[in-house]
Amino acid sequence: MNNFRTHDVVPDAVHWSMLLTAAPLTEAQQNDLNAWLAKDPSNGEALNEAMRVWDSLDADRLPPEFDAQRSAALRRFGAAKKQNNRHQKRRYWGMAAIAASLILAISIGGSLAFFKAREPVIYATLPAESRVVVLSDGSKVTLDADTSIKVQFRDNMRQVWLTKGRANFEVAGNPVRPFTVDASYRTVVATGTEFTVERLASELRVVLYEGHVAIMARKVTSNLSGSTPENSESYTETSLEPGSTYVYSTVAKSTRVSPSRKSDALDWQKGILAFDKEPLALAVERTNRYSGDKVILKDIRRQNITVSGVFKAGDQAAFADGVAAFHGLKVQQTETGYILSER
Repeated sequence: MNNFRTHDVVPDAVHWSMLLTAAPLTEAQQNDLNAWLAKDPSNGEALNEAMRVWDSLDADRLPPEFDAQRSAALRRFGAAKKQNNRHQKRRYWGMAAIAASLILAISIGGSLAFFKAREPVIYATLPAESRVVVLSDGSKVTLDADTSIKVQFRDNMRQVWLTKGRANFEVAGNPVRPFTVDASYRTVVATGTEFTVERLASELRVVLYEGHVAIMARKVTSNLSGSTPENSESYTETSLEPGSTYVYSTVAKSTRVSPSRKSDALDWQKGILAFDKEPLALAVERTNRYSGDKVILKDIRRQNITVSGVFKAGDQAAFADGVAAFHGLKVQQTETGYILSER
């Protein structure tokens, strides 16, 4: 077991460690954490050190009274944060109380059960909403609009499930504790890198910007529930190099790898949708993430319609009008959005 030394982890890092492991952060807390991390590079290092200490502990031996002690320490910290500069001494002791409660837990052989989540934590966004989440290991996840992920950290693995939408992952390095993202019968395995995973109705896309990732495929076997058994056989399908995009067609069961540029691939984080010969159905699915007004395809007989161009995310009228004008389609506005159909 690692020994905890108060000079190894600043009190602020201990505070954020406890908040991250207690429950998902509120929007205000997330903004405060992002600002604190951006303020000084050493803050991120201190947070990682705090999480390493917590992660080294046994998850099943935390005494029941520690939760009350932790809550009291957090209350004292919150009260101290409200004090002005004339009360820095009181603020210091408010933060030190948190460190003291952590030391107490370690000294009696306890641990932080809430760090090693027994159930996955869900993070989600609504249409036209984006969100940045800092996970307990220091990894940062940017959720696109209308996106949902589940996160569960274990002793030897960090697991994420992308259940819908798109997310960008900036993974904190830890070669002995891999970071995995599961989606559409594929698993992206990384130890420290940056990549995006996008789940569409007929495709899975992985774009790698930095580092290396391996993509594992699973041999799908049918069962009554329609889910993949946990013990299903997996194999390494491919390894990606930076600047490449992996596409798996869930319809054709085929894969391809093509080059990509980070500036283009991350345009969605700036509210820009850039399409380059994108199949119409996929372009519509992507643009529909950003608005409650949906674009619907009706009686489109042509199968080879593609979309190229740059659009503002959420401007459904401009998208529908532009696609219709270029391909000779008809646009009908409804109460819920727009219908594109053959003339």
